[in-house]
Amino acid sequence: MNNNIDSSLEIETHKPFKVLENHLENREYVAGNSISIGDIAIIPMLHRYINLPLDESNRFDMPNIRRWYANVSKHPSINKYMIVELS
Repeated sequence: MNNNIDSSLEIETHKPFKVLENHLENREYVAGNSISIGDIAIIPMLHRYINLPLDESNRFDMPNIRRWYANVSKHPSINKYMIVELS
């Protein structure tokens, strides 16, 4: 694949993650003071992205998302129903 295309795809892929990263800077959850539909809606997608076997240099730095993911994925219902092993 062309390097220009790779760079373009990487930029487009990271845009929504960067928005969420900034949003979570001073927040424990996506909306409110506890797990909500906002967290439930995005945890499966982020679980897959975070756990894909990619070289870490292909991911942007996302400490707020990783903190949020670690916290939300500990919830028993989230862990049981939303965190599915990658096949």
